[in-house]
Amino acid sequence: MDGNNEQCNVIFERFDLSKQYDCSSFDCGHQPFNEFLTSGGIQTELERRVTIPHLLLAIRDNLPPKVIGFFTLASSSLEKKLYPISNNQKKKLPYKTVPTIIIGKLAVCKSVQGQGVGKRVLAHAIKTAYLQSRDVGCLALYLNAIDGKEDFYKNCGWIEIKDDPNGFVYPLKQFEDALKEKLNNA
Repeated sequence: MDGNNEQCNVIFERFDLSKQYDCSSFDCGHQPFNEFLTSGGIQTELERRVTIPHLLLAIRDNLPPKVIGFFTLASSSLEKKLYPISNNQKKKLPYKTVPTIIIGKLAVCKSVQGQGVGKRVLAHAIKTAYLQSRDVGCLALYLNAIDGKEDFYKNCGWIEIKDDPNGFVYPLKQFEDALKEKLNNA
């Protein structure tokens, strides 16, 4: 699954400045994300600790790993009024904002789109955020969808923010509950 119908191992890896990655043929169809990956934006954001990039890599014999997808995570917050919970639940939150992790960017190379790779990348972002939330207070993931991608997030269980047409949240409790159910049924 590297986009060339070649069989190879696929792994997730946090972006590492000391490693070489093959980004030469990456095209997700959204030029700003392509340029972020290929023109140094990814390195700059990591060096400045603005976001932490994670890569989905196709591992090939004797070649640098090929990037076929990526996402970035950063700490953030969301105004309490935008968080989709009841007013009674909002009153129990001690701050004016809800602690979140933002998915700043999420992209999949067009060569592997339509194969469930986007859902796999999104699931890994959710899992990564959930694991981080166990050490640092965080209630949800947040993102702004690119125009035309809103249905993808809705179909993956994300909740649209009514006052922000491109804004979506994913309560991490939702992931935790699904994980508990899966373990109980195992």
